[in-house]
Amino acid sequence: MVNNTKKDPVARQAYFMLKKVNKLVRQTSLLADGDRIVVAVSGGKDSLALLRLLQWRQRAQPERYQLLAAHVTIPGAVNDVVRQRALAELMETWGVPFQLLHVDLAAGEPLPLPCHRCTQYRRAALGRFALAHGFNKVAFGHHLDDLAETALLNLFHAGRLESMPVKRDYFDGSLTLIRPLASIPETEIRRLARLAAFPDLSYPCPQVLLSQRTRMKKVIREMQQVNRSARENILRAEKLCQISKDEG
Repeated sequence: MVNNTKKDPVARQAYFMLKKVNKLVRQTSLLADGDRIVVAVSGGKDSLALLRLLQWRQRAQPERYQLLAAHVTIPGAVNDVVRQRALAELMETWGVPFQLLHVDLAAGEPLPLPCHRCTQYRRAALGRFALAHGFNKVAFGHHLDDLAETALLNLFHAGRLESMPVKRDYFDGSLTLIRPLASIPETEIRRLARLAAFPDLSYPCPQVLLSQRTRMKKVIREMQQVNRSARENILRAEKLCQISKDEG
């Protein structure tokens, strides 16, 4: 499908996005032959784009890897059974094994969960499932804008210019978290979702209007109006800081 770029607008969009994904794979050894990958699927455009791109690249790239889509539900969040069923049906249509993961909260956890605690629970559930079932990687759909927002969040709230890593090993390399869309702007993902008619099966976060990430998104959007390279410059500065730290 992705080879017919002249006649198919979806294939054309995917082709240019996969060029960026493949460059990142070459630069960071993000994927390897024999990988078994759990793809975190929320049902939103980012995770669906990630899953579809990883599927499509299997047809032309040397790495042979297995994919499983996993969706995490958390008590107190908006857990729509109808949407969960629709997501499972979509995965069946796409030919991807699907797993629903339920989280048990610690006693006394406030609801709704703060963003960082929700993230910790979801990541732990995905990691436990991956290790228990012989998967060596967990893939997240974070894109270029997410990385820039994280860098600003850490700068403003922790006094350090640091973003999310594209790749990070845990448990002596038994499990690796990867972000294959890290070099792709959100606008390109939105375009692919529209062209490919991805359904929106994500759940609205009850904290979204209050989240610091939403505020950072607005800051970057305003900065982009002044300088179109603002987002990339944030990440370029972050990389320079990391290089300086490593050399120091």
